[in-house]
Amino acid sequence: MPFSGRKYGNRSYRTQTGLPAAHTAGAAVKKILYSGNDASGRNQSGFIDAGSNRDALDSLHQQGLNDVQLHDDAALAIPRDDLDRLSPKQQAALAKFELQLRQHPSTLTFIRGILWQSRWLITLGVGLIGWGLYSDTLWLWLCGIPIATALPAYALLNYRTAQRYDALLRASALGENQQVRELVEQLKPQFTQPEMAFDLAIRNACALRDSEPLATALESLTPWRHAIEESSPGMFEGQTALVFHAYRKYDGFLQQMRLAYRHSNESPTIAVDLALTEARFGDLERAEELLASIMKEQLPPHGQPFIHWTRGLIAKRRGEPEARQHLRTALTGLTAIGESPAVWPALALCAGYYLSVLDPERDKEEAELLMGMFGEILMGGGDGLLHTELCTKVHVLHQRHRIINS
Repeated sequence: MPFSGRKYGNRSYRTQTGLPAAHTAGAAVKKILYSGNDASGRNQSGFIDAGSNRDALDSLHQQGLNDVQLHDDAALAIPRDDLDRLSPKQQAALAKFELQLRQHPSTLTFIRGILWQSRWLITLGVGLIGWGLYSDTLWLWLCGIPIATALPAYALLNYRTAQRYDALLRASALGENQQVRELVEQLKPQFTQPEMAFDLAIRNACALRDSEPLATALESLTPWRHAIEESSPGMFEGQTALVFHAYRKYDGFLQQMRLAYRHSNESPTIAVDLALTEARFGDLERAEELLASIMKEQLPPHGQPFIHWTRGLIAKRRGEPEARQHLRTALTGLTAIGESPAVWPALALCAGYYLSVLDPERDKEEAELLMGMFGEILMGGGDGLLHTELCTKVHVLHQRHRIINS
């Protein structure tokens, strides 16, 4: 699965560049989440307006920041009009919170962040409550209660949507198609922004693989084509590729990824995705060209494992011994960010490729461990060609899981 994946609120998760992003007239300007160090070595984070990752890096370097990391891709990031009304200081605080949530996605991280951002209102509310109780003044503590609790309560209420989306990611990863369709319907009223509505449509289309022909699934995506192509060129084709992959139409998957790269003005994230796709199903020389042209500083931090994964698959197809080490490095990198279910399909697929280069006798214990960890996801929506290879080469997989190629 591609690494441009999808993540709630910042697009993330679940489809790679190389060449410098083109400075194309009319390219949509996005707010890109970044982190870096200033001249004194202090960590800084915030959002930068840019039409490409190259533009974002240039602007941040001009501001004197070093060791810059971009946590979004301008070609895939959703518009963040909500940030326009925030001051630079407020944007920096929100950026810090979002980075923490991305690195440690949990309810506890979210609650701690909300309490910290609401600390002054909470302090004021608690002060009014205490003053009211001390002075026996009813209206003071009645005012203090909503002041202290309103913002955290509102944020927690909205977080229910994120939890429901998290459940959708889990169901998608595990191939629970009926659950996916039900959760998509529940989330539609909250996901009104075109990019997020399109994300739901993609997941629903992938979940139709057991009940509807590919043409029906693809037709369900056409209402979003214009809006997505206008705001994020290349995203429509890149995400539509996932539907071809779900239906195990790998030629179509490859063609869609090639179109996505061409239309995206050579997005770094989509370039890595295309290199990986070429390494799996296409032209190895083209995959190497893409890897050689990638400016790694333009990639989000989680992009590095996908580069090792691609190098591993190139070596695997050529029968070179380096395949094992590259795939192991990729698997280790993906495991480090595997807390989010948005990463699970890619993590399981990478584990499957790593399994395919293990010796079925000498590495039996490691193969059993990996199969126990990732077998369910590989069964739910993995690569049919890889399933066949694993069944014939890794006998423990064949013994413990009967895989049906559909």
